[in-house]
Amino acid sequence: MANIKKFSLTLDEVLRRASELSGKSQDADLVRWLGVSKSSLNNWKSRGTIPFKTLVPVLINKGVSLDWFFAPDQALRRPDISEGALAEQMTRYGAAESDDFVRLPGIIQELTETLQAAGAPVQQRQLNEMVALYRVLEDDPQTRTKVIGVLAKVFAEEARAQ
Repeated sequence: MANIKKFSLTLDEVLRRASELSGKSQDADLVRWLGVSKSSLNNWKSRGTIPFKTLVPVLINKGVSLDWFFAPDQALRRPDISEGALAEQMTRYGAAESDDFVRLPGIIQELTETLQAAGAPVQQRQLNEMVALYRVLEDDPQTRTKVIGVLAKVFAEEARAQ
């Protein structure tokens, strides 16, 4: 098995980065910027963690690169979800056994339509990022729809700026 370096982002690092982004150093200002209550911040501090399903939509809505926020010193690559890769995975694991593989084409179609409606190009990079967010926010369809829509608009703006 490959030697995989353990990745760990502490609560202090998350709060430091959020503070740096927002320009807010006081807890009261930071919770307003994050759109959460002071009690939520206190709960995070007592647990020593922030739930990604809370933090990721805030960062996306504010146009913050998740790569920069979570791994600023890493050279990250985007995963390949091309049809060839999907077919290989379906063969390897058995499409009937995996609900994810059965649902993925429908998810990609939904995301493609969202990109098109926003006037954004439908490219591998955009779909990869959107599928990752879709999965992170799968248990919260309302937030997922909002975040995916905002991301599609960001992609459209990027394309117009080029």
